[in-house]
Amino acid sequence: HKLLGILNIPSNQFDRPIVAIMCYGFNGDRVEQHRMSVTMARYFEKRGVNFCRFDFRNQGLSDGSFDDFVFSEKQEDIDKIIDYVKACFRKEDIGFYLIGFSNGCKVAIDVLVNNDNVDGIVLWNPILQELSEKSNDAGDSRRLYKHPITGKPYKRFYSLRLNSKLLRELNEDLSMTELK
Repeated sequence: HKLLGILNIPSNQFDRPIVAIMCYGFNGDRVEQHRMSVTMARYFEKRGVNFCRFDFRNQGLSDGSFDDFVFSEKQEDIDKIIDYVKACFRKEDIGFYLIGFSNGCKVAIDVLVNNDNVDGIVLWNPILQELSEKSNDAGDSRRLYKHPITGKPYKRFYSLRLNSKLLRELNEDLSMTELK
């Protein structure tokens, strides 16, 4: 899968480069609402911090369709971004920090727990309760619909379509127990 992103690299680097990677929520992208990621990238760049903003697979301009999105692939995408940034700097000793926004906080937590390259996380407006049968306020939580083009089953959640693979993943997720 090809990921599309932007890496802001400041001219004034720390001896140990610091890289902030933005982890968006469900349907976020490398620009985000009100261009907040662009503003944040410029802020960090002026302070000597590299900033990576990208579209996860199945979102934005990266390969795939949102109808196929699952959280575990977002974790894999962050791992690939970290490997890519290491190759850009040709260094192993880089300070990686994840900024989780909304549901992206869950991704940041999962990557922190499973990737030794990550030094820390920032949780911004976290939504940590999963989309389960009990938390769906968008209507009949048991009903699945058939996608008009692909024919794949999905569950409605407000304006989003959650595929059956994502729903299974959410029901089996134990990552929040890592924080307790």
